Amino acid sequence: MTVIQIAICDDAPLELEKIRQLVKAILKEKRTEAQITTWTSLLELQNQIFNGQFDLLLLDIRFEAEKQTSLELAQKCSVIAPELQIIFITGYLQYFPDVYLCQHVYCLLKEDLEKRLPLAMNKALNVLQGRQSGQDSLTVMINRHPRLILYQDILYLEKDRRKIIFNCRMTKAGSQKSDSLESTMQIITYAVFDDYLPKLPQSFVQTHRSYIANLNYVKFVETKGLILFNDAFIPISRSYKKATMNAIMKQFFDIESAE
Repeated sequence: MTVIQIAICDDAPLELEKIRQLVKAILKEKRTEAQITTWTSLLELQNQIFNGQFDLLLLDIRFEAEKQTSLELAQKCSVIAPELQIIFITGYLQYFPDVYLCQHVYCLLKEDLEKRLPLAMNKALNVLQGRQSGQDSLTVMINRHPRLILYQDILYLEKDRRKIIFNCRMTKAGSQKSDSLESTMQIITYAVFDDYLPKLPQSFVQTHRSYIANLNYVKFVETKGLILFNDAFIPISRSYKKATMNAIMKQFFDIESAE
């Protein structure tokens, strides 16, 4: 299995070391091989991120000396590197609403670190290990020929009569990431949602009889729909609203439905 590359960034050295030790203990318990690097400067770390060096980031949010937060960086990652797993760790509850404007696995308070970090790490590692085992793509039949689509490239699925339209982000030749979700493409096949929905990861939810959305690309949640990072609007119908809201709570807040 490929060694997982992890970066931890916190401008408080004592907090940084505490997080590193907890991560090491979690990895040991899960028998997962990883390389951990630590950073006290967000500016220095971000120069290394977009070359695909890391699989998982654990980020403090507020960086006093650099007078910035890690949220803007995470928003860029949502577009440029959506496969990157991000865990936010903060001492400030005020940042929680803004966290949900960018893709992430988990957000936890430093006071809950020992209780919540194992849950966050488990969620991120499950995604990474599924990717390494080849469980990261869907096979779609196009004119009787199979085509693989990476889950991380699918923004949403749309049904148009007997057609299923996969709206996907484009990647450049040589596996270079597109720097914008303006670069999208459609893959069209003849099928029904039931052919694909059971095979999709939990980050996908059916919001409407004609739409399935990838929650990893959601920027805003509105009463009548979801706004994705490319500004696409995905409607939420009344019959799918409860299931959609439950999926959002599970995806972003790790809260299970009471039912």
